[in-house]
Amino acid sequence: MTPEAAETLALEAISFIAGDEDLVAGLLDQTGMGVDELRDALGKADTVGQTLAGVLDYLLMNDEWVLNFAEQVNIAPEKVLSARAALPGGLHWGSI
Repeated sequence: MTPEAAETLALEAISFIAGDEDLVAGLLDQTGMGVDELRDALGKADTVGQTLAGVLDYLLMNDEWVLNFAEQVNIAPEKVLSARAALPGGLHWGSI
């Protein structure tokens, strides 16, 4: 998956998370950010990739969340992990 496609999927994940108050609260707690800080980080070229990676890291913490998200956006659940790998800090097999 390209980094651009991964960013698009991560933005869809934000929309999914935003639809559930508990998920939003958990994401903000996990990142230590407020809503405004998260919005600011998503708007800056030097932090957007890391922020989107953090969103997918959060989503990947729970299989049920991943399955529900994948169903909502009509993708295979494995695509979420592929997207995470394409963003900053993702696992690249050639680097191990």
